[in-house]
Amino acid sequence: MTASGSRRYLMRAVLCLTVGSTGLFGCGRLARAQTQVGPARSATDADVPAAVATPGPTSPPSDFDHLVDMAEAEGSTAGPEFLPGTLPPDAGAGAEMGLLGLIGESIFGNRSDLWRPLPLSTFFSEGWLEPWHFYPRSTTGAPRQGWINAYDGVFYRLFFFDFSYVNDFQKNGNAYLGTLTLFTPISRRFQLRFDVPFIASNKGGQSNTYHGNFGDFVVSPRFLLSESQDLSQVFECLVRTPTGSTVNGNGQTTLTPQYEFWYGGLPGGGVIRGGAGLTIPTNNAGVTSTIAGAPVTVPGARTTCNYNLAVGKYWTQHDATPGDFVTFLSLNGFTTLDDRGPTYSYLSVTPSLRFHLGNNYYLVAGVEVPMTGPKNQSFTWAPTFWLTKVW
Repeated sequence: MTASGSRRYLMRAVLCLTVGSTGLFGCGRLARAQTQVGPARSATDADVPAAVATPGPTSPPSDFDHLVDMAEAEGSTAGPEFLPGTLPPDAGAGAEMGLLGLIGESIFGNRSDLWRPLPLSTFFSEGWLEPWHFYPRSTTGAPRQGWINAYDGVFYRLFFFDFSYVNDFQKNGNAYLGTLTLFTPISRRFQLRFDVPFIASNKGGQSNTYHGNFGDFVVSPRFLLSESQDLSQVFECLVRTPTGSTVNGNGQTTLTPQYEFWYGGLPGGGVIRGGAGLTIPTNNAGVTSTIAGAPVTVPGARTTCNYNLAVGKYWTQHDATPGDFVTFLSLNGFTTLDDRGPTYSYLSVTPSLRFHLGNNYYLVAGVEVPMTGPKNQSFTWAPTFWLTKVW
């Protein structure tokens, strides 16, 4: 099979994976707390322009042969470590391994020496037939890692458990939320994210008692637009399915296409990330709750413009291995665009930190505090904890 034929085959497979996942579970998007608390990680996870990434030079530095000789002298079988601005000779390996081999290598492979930049100009012709590989740190020493209430802007290979406590939700008790999130790379250009909300609990319904239910499942096809050592850009579409109960603010079907970026070239291990998108509801599920002792029906999902900006600093050295410690601040918000209710804007801040526990396990903790928003989004503060595993 020719390279162009293989590429068309993979594109068809990507389309089948996306349509199959969304067809199985419906259509929709994960709200930050599965309860209309806020737009969250991407609504989970500031309109900042980002320059188009360009590939680094393809010629190795003058001492490349010397480094190769040193690696061989030390008995290394994996080859030299990634050198900024170089293109490993076998960087394109994987184009002929087949679809299953490509997926298997992307999900389970451990090569980091084959990473290379991918420009936006080759989006349709390069990277689809190559397995995903771990990337290097930025030129200032920052790794690519997930943050609470911040758009990702990068590809991951990890899963994490998310637990959130929402204090004084809608002035009617508290809310408790638990989610399992999984990132699975298929190739360098494509991956799938799954959000499985295994518990959503809050007061509501005619009885105004606590109800614990499964939330709205979300599947998100993600496409890598470009990637260099310091900058990456991603387009994804969060597809929220109505698998939860309206009493918890779920049972909604929405699509959320959004642009995300990550830039790790700030001095001293600094990172800035963010993006913008739209939430488009495709059903009219409303939410019946009790506020101030009276039953109130709140409209379902709204059409919104979502925006996010986060900045942080890694406090470890440039050559540090997994003991990374970072503090960051996320700004997360949305503005309604439809006529299904009054026009309003929501904005929150989330100061957070992340540190390494050992064996590629990480703990991330933050507290979201709303700054503006309507009564049906109201809460006083919401601490969130992630237990993350990278493999």
